[in-house]
Amino acid sequence: MTESNIHKDLTVALGLFKLTLKEYASTRTKPDGSVGVSPSMVIHCAQGREETAWLRSNIETLISKARETFPDFYEFHERKAVS
Repeated sequence: MTESNIHKDLTVALGLFKLTLKEYASTRTKPDGSVGVSPSMVIHCAQGREETAWLRSNIETLISKARETFPDFYEFHERKAVS
């Protein structure tokens, strides 16, 4: 996945789960056990402007869960992109 795809896919996944960026960011658990990151940190990580492996992994997990939870949505948009 490229950074632009991850950023776009994050935006879609948040919308499908009806989460705001602020809600998502405030519930991330850092490796030191503290909870919450800034929304801009999430955006920068998704865009590839910040290298934060644990957050990047967390974002990719959310995107994967969205693809599993809403397969019809993704199938429809993938078909639409091909035609």
